[in-house]
Amino acid sequence: MLSHHLIREARRRAGITQAELAERASTTQSAVARWESGRSLPSLEKLSELVECCGLEVAVSLTPVRDSDDQLLADRSADTYLARLEHLLAALPYEGGDLASDATGASDVPEHFAPLELLSALERHRVRYVLVGGLAAVLHGAPMLTTDVDIAPEGGSDNLRRLALALSEVGAVARGHHDPRAWTPDLSASGLARAALHRFETRHGGLDLLFQPTGTAGYDDLRQKALSVALGDVTVTVASLSDVIRSKEAAGRGDDRVTVPMLRRLQRLAARQRRSNA
Repeated sequence: MLSHHLIREARRRAGITQAELAERASTTQSAVARWESGRSLPSLEKLSELVECCGLEVAVSLTPVRDSDDQLLADRSADTYLARLEHLLAALPYEGGDLASDATGASDVPEHFAPLELLSALERHRVRYVLVGGLAAVLHGAPMLTTDVDIAPEGGSDNLRRLALALSEVGAVARGHHDPRAWTPDLSASGLARAALHRFETRHGGLDLLFQPTGTAGYDDLRQKALSVALGDVTVTVASLSDVIRSKEAAGRGDDRVTVPMLRRLQRLAARQRRSNA
């Protein structure tokens, strides 16, 4: 069971809200919401504390990798790309879940995530990009949660103009726009070109623009090994699994250090499948 599942299950068994758990653990509700959604990972010490605040405990031991874990990766790899996306959406605590009902306005976890709507808008405006980050990992078969779309756009002025139109269509605003200190983004080609990173909220969830994802040289670099993936009526250019791993290893965040070993197991599984098919 992943950490976000543990926290959510412990809280539900205790019959308390995210706000109540945050008070017991001397943290914020937005932090609890991030941990429960899988957007960030607590340390093992913090995970144990959160569970103990619910009257339970986490028992930790070192054991060999379970066959069931490899079977989960194999099963997910056998799915279509669209089925992998559907697994993600079914696992998110939206559409009647208690994540939204607990929200106070301080949480930065979106209450709605419709990645196909975002990707459709990009396709309608003929935006050139490579999908990176958590959603790219999910499409490769990783059983993980993510609640935003990360793309590495091509940086030419024509493409940025098309991207600006797509952002306007989906109602993009600066991430954290509920904060009165947040700025209104310049949704123009020149405005997008001024920074290497933009984080937006849209009507369909989070959308991050990374012109040079960590560990890569950006669009031209990622495009070389990218895959063309059909998600229903939408075709998406997805970074290769090796490039997703490369970027996450270079970033070295806490959640990446947990995710990368699983992605490498997925990579080895894919290599074995290719050899058996050959």
